[in-house]
Amino acid sequence: MANKWLQCGYTYQTIVKKVRFIKRVDAFNKKYASKNVKTKIEFIPRSGNGGGYEDKVNAALTTDTLPMLLRWMVQIQLLMQNLASLLH
Repeated sequence: MANKWLQCGYTYQTIVKKVRFIKRVDAFNKKYASKNVKTKIEFIPRSGNGGGYEDKVNAALTTDTLPMLLRWMVQIQLLMQNLASLLH
């Protein structure tokens, strides 16, 4: 797995962070397995302008299949934008 990341141009520090994150997600899944809660990591390759990620999020928004965490993030971002527009 690390070799694949290295071939993609990731630094050693980035690889260490990703491995730590994967371990935390695995620990979370084990801890909450009895509650039928499971997280999944999905690495979405980005094109030069980052379109792959944005396309996937937009498709999930339009089909109402966006994961709960991202829904909250979108709602918070919209709230912050609205607050910012009220303050200016």
